[in-house]
Amino acid sequence: MKILRAFLAVLVAIVSMQARAEPATVYFNGDILTMEGNSPRYVQAVVVTGDRISFAGTMPEALAAAGPGPIMRDLEGHTLPPGFIDSWGHFALVCSRPTRRPSSGSTAMATAASRWRE
Repeated sequence: MKILRAFLAVLVAIVSMQARAEPATVYFNGDILTMEGNSPRYVQAVVVTGDRISFAGTMPEALAAAGPGPIMRDLEGHTLPPGFIDSWGHFALVCSRPTRRPSSGSTAMATAASRWRE
């Protein structure tokens, strides 16, 4: 009897977790570019589950991978580029630097200019 109760408790927990889970999102009807492999590849659809791309391929396969009741996002012919990840953050570092000139007492500009001339 204890085993049956434990089994039912686990079953109820699993079902309730699935009910609370967000449905997957299917992006389709656009130029969907992946950088998988040695050359760029276009696919018909992409499935996003949570915050991860879980599938990229044909529309029928995407619908099967998405599960019941996915959110459908029609790209209406627009392009969905691959996610580019800058693991070093160079772009963010450049954008976060102040764009003002050094103060008048600073020799940084003069030093840089003299090194450039050399």
